[in-house]
Amino acid sequence: MWNPQASSIAYNAGEGIVFTLDKAYDIKKFSLTFKRNHYYKILVSEDGINYTELSNINAENAASYYTVVDAATEVVRCDLDVTAINVKYIKLMFAGNVRGNDFVALYDIAVFGIVDEEGERNDG
Repeated sequence: MWNPQASSIAYNAGEGIVFTLDKAYDIKKFSLTFKRNHYYKILVSEDGINYTELSNINAENAASYYTVVDAATEVVRCDLDVTAINVKYIKLMFAGNVRGNDFVALYDIAVFGIVDEEGERNDG
């Protein structure tokens, strides 16, 4: 559970959840499952300092990415095909909920089609 603030202060300031992989990989797909329809950005980095925006889910494109997992509990999943090379750090930044709710309940994040620098494949 994370509180990005409905006013998107944290989102605009670059605050987020950072995931550190065991080594650098090339990434082909992200899958995220969370509660409520939030907008978010995925940023990636090789060094944990300089980040590049990989994906930005916002008011204009959200509907094409969200898949409802459970309408009663408002759980949605987003599957994104991406191309990211030599990624060791992944930053996930959520904006405020489209209905104004402050919190994000992140249930799952999965990275697929990843290949490490030695060419070994790991699909999950």
